[in-house]
Amino acid sequence: MFKLSQTSHDRLMTCHPDLIMIVTESLKVSPVDFGVAHGQRPIDEQNKLYQQGRTTPGKIVTYKDGYTNKSKHNYQPSMAVDLYCWPRHIMWDSAHLSVLAGVILSTAKRLKAEGKIMLDLRWGNDWDGDGILVKSDATERFIDEPHFELI
Repeated sequence: MFKLSQTSHDRLMTCHPDLIMIVTESLKVSPVDFGVAHGQRPIDEQNKLYQQGRTTPGKIVTYKDGYTNKSKHNYQPSMAVDLYCWPRHIMWDSAHLSVLAGVILSTAKRLKAEGKIMLDLRWGNDWDGDGILVKSDATERFIDEPHFELI
């Protein structure tokens, strides 16, 4: 069983109790170690991410500016969590994140069925939850594989 670092733990503690339980339980069964990149995100930090690829260099990473269009990360507690894989170093690759998503999503379904959490969870590579990843789904357009949010 893996264990969160203190930094990841502190980030997770800014999240909704359902997310805390999902991540904690997933850690017990995950075949890949992982950490928490973001829980609650201040609005000014959200806006900096929004500016990326628009007024600052880099690729667009969010469509939420934090002011007129809040991210689920901008609530207290956070309704979203961003995760990364940690097999040897921080990894954001699709293969590892897809394995992790399977663990996270199945754990969330189990916990909901057991009545231990109240809200559903969706993943940033299958926003509508139809099982078709963004790249192959004409109804979806933005891939955010590290992102999981309560709905």
